[in-house]
Amino acid sequence: MNKQRDVTFDFLKSIAIFLVIWGHSMALGPNDVYHNINGRWIVLINMPLFMFIVGYFSISSIKRSIREILCNKWKTLIIPTLIYGITMSLPRLFVYNGLVISSLWGGVSRCLIEPYWFIWAIICCLLYYKCFDILFSQYLNMAYLAVISWAILMLLPHTIESYLISKVQSLYPFFLTGIIFRKFRLFEKISPYSLSSVFLSIVILGMLYIVFKPNQYFYNFQYMDTTVWLLSYFMMLLAGLAGIIICFFISKKLSHLKNSSIFWLNEIGQFTLAIYLEQTVVFSFLNYTGAKLSNDLEVFILAVMIYLCLSFLTKIISQNKSLSKILLGKIKTE
Repeated sequence: MNKQRDVTFDFLKSIAIFLVIWGHSMALGPNDVYHNINGRWIVLINMPLFMFIVGYFSISSIKRSIREILCNKWKTLIIPTLIYGITMSLPRLFVYNGLVISSLWGGVSRCLIEPYWFIWAIICCLLYYKCFDILFSQYLNMAYLAVISWAILMLLPHTIESYLISKVQSLYPFFLTGIIFRKFRLFEKISPYSLSSVFLSIVILGMLYIVFKPNQYFYNFQYMDTTVWLLSYFMMLLAGLAGIIICFFISKKLSHLKNSSIFWLNEIGQFTLAIYLEQTVVFSFLNYTGAKLSNDLEVFILAVMIYLCLSFLTKIISQNKSLSKILLGKIKTE
């Protein structure tokens, strides 16, 4: 008999992907995400939360060989990303005068790497950890392996030019935290103290929200001096972990309510990869047209509309086996 699916993480992912869309919508409003009262806390917790979820569900992946990991991610992540990325690239190709190869590649790469950096960061985190697992798993347990791999990654200069490596360096500890929480069942162990854990996490997150300055978020780590970077990095870790605990226990409570809207959110949470890819194409188009919104209410309404439209679109795609395979990565998210 198959084990019943735990919808807590499905609900959590459905809310998290809405926050991504809401945050991206703020780029069209009067204040960007870093200077928006709502955007600031979204940036604090959202991508750490997503990378935590990736790590949490990577237990089975890290048991595979590197070849098996690459084959699996080729089907479930890379093919959909290439399809959406190339689709997003097409309008940009018309801005070049003639088909200059370097310009053509530059346009395509900007649509395949930077907008979908999180997809590539997932793959990098997984392969990086797997290399340490191959080399040292017979000598070290998972906790030591995680600490050593993170420490070595921290030795890389944070000012490294690579846009992707900087993001991996920032989010890798949340990937590890997800693995450790799943391996050692930490949510089950702290569940008896869920109320106090959430209260303490809200206090920590609230204090860090006040302290964090717009230029201290992890998107700007490359441009900080070492002291400010280290301070911002560990503040980010605290804020991210606090946000994860808050979001998990709230989702655990809400996801099991007998309500049609909750059932719908639980179902949509199984398709967050596709919605993430689709919303990037949508915002690329809106930015290309120069669309602007005048206030935060319009920003929120736009975010809700995009979320609902893409959710229904993805549901329709999921009904077609061929389209589901190439656009949704063949699977519903674990």
